[in-house]
Amino acid sequence: IYRSRDYRKVVPGAKHDAAALEATAAANSKALTKYFADLVKAGMRKVVLPKGTIRLSYAEKLLFPSRLTVDLGGGKLKLNTTKVTGAVPMEMFRTEDAHLVNGTVEGVYFEYDYENCGTSNPEHIAFFAMQGECRWCSVEDVKCAYTVSSGTTFGSHGLVNGAYSRIHKVPGKWEVDAFGRFVTPFVELGGMCSNKYMTVARYLGYQGITTKSSHLEISFYDAAKKPLGSEIAMQYCRVLVPAGAKYYRVAAEVDGAETGRETDLRGYFLKMPRDCAFRRISYDWGRTQGMSVVAGFNMLFEDIEITHCGDESCRCASDAEDGWDCMQ
Repeated sequence: IYRSRDYRKVVPGAKHDAAALEATAAANSKALTKYFADLVKAGMRKVVLPKGTIRLSYAEKLLFPSRLTVDLGGGKLKLNTTKVTGAVPMEMFRTEDAHLVNGTVEGVYFEYDYENCGTSNPEHIAFFAMQGECRWCSVEDVKCAYTVSSGTTFGSHGLVNGAYSRIHKVPGKWEVDAFGRFVTPFVELGGMCSNKYMTVARYLGYQGITTKSSHLEISFYDAAKKPLGSEIAMQYCRVLVPAGAKYYRVAAEVDGAETGRETDLRGYFLKMPRDCAFRRISYDWGRTQGMSVVAGFNMLFEDIEITHCGDESCRCASDAEDGWDCMQ
C-alpha cells in the first residue's frame, strides 16, 4: 500500500491481499496472547522476542498477563489496518507487575484510508491500552510512531490508560443536617464499589466547583444505616470506602437544598491503573495530540519525548482530556 499525492487516499498495490494480511495479523495476536499466558503458567518472568516486525490485528487483541516482562528485542509491533474506525491491538487489563520494553509500536498514519473512514473516527484508533485496575506495570524504552490518533490516553495514539469505572447519580432530595449543611439522601452502594475507592463530582467529572463549595464530605453507613465514618472528599478526591459499608451520603456547604439538587453530583467508583510508570518513551508522528491522559493514580512519566504530533484535531503535545478528575 502506498499514499497518493492526496494524503487521504490509499492506493493498494497489485499484489496486496488485505484479507490474507488481516488473517495473519489476527493469528499473530492470538498466538502471542496464548504464548505469554503459557509462559506465566510455566513460571517464566521474562520473554525476549526475536527482532523483526510482527503485525497485530485490530479485531484480536494481544493481551499481556500479570508478572511477565515482554522484551521486544529491538523489534516492532505494527497495527495491520487501513479502514477500521476503532482499534486497540494491545492491552494490559487488570494486570499486576506486567512490563513492555525495548522496541517500537507502530500505527498506520501513512496507510490509513482517511477518504472512506473520515478524520473523526481515527480518534478511536489507539495502539496500547492500560485499562482497569492495573498495578505496578510499566512501559519503558519504547518508540510509538506513525499513529492515527493521539499519543497516550493515557491517550489514543499509542499508550492508552482508561478507567473501567462505574457511575451512578446521587438522588436530588437534599436535607439540612445538624451543622447547617445540606446533605443527600442515603445512596445504596450495592455491588458498585468492588475497588474500595470512590469519589463524587459532577457528571463526566469535568473540572469546576459545581456546588459553589470545594468542601464535600462523604459519610458511610452499614446495612442498618449506622454510621461507619466520614471522609473529607473535596471535589474529585478519592476516598476509601470502609469495610461493611452499604450506604453513603454526601454533605456540601451550599446556600440551600435547591442549589444542592442542581449540582448533578454523581458517585464514581474508580477502577484505574495505579503505581505504574512510563519511562524513556518517544512519540513520533501522531495525527492528534501526543499524550491524552485520562485516568490513573500515582503514575510516573519520565523522559518522554513528543515530536510531530498534533497535525489535526487537538493540536498540542499533551492534552489533559478527562484526567482532571481521575489523575488526582
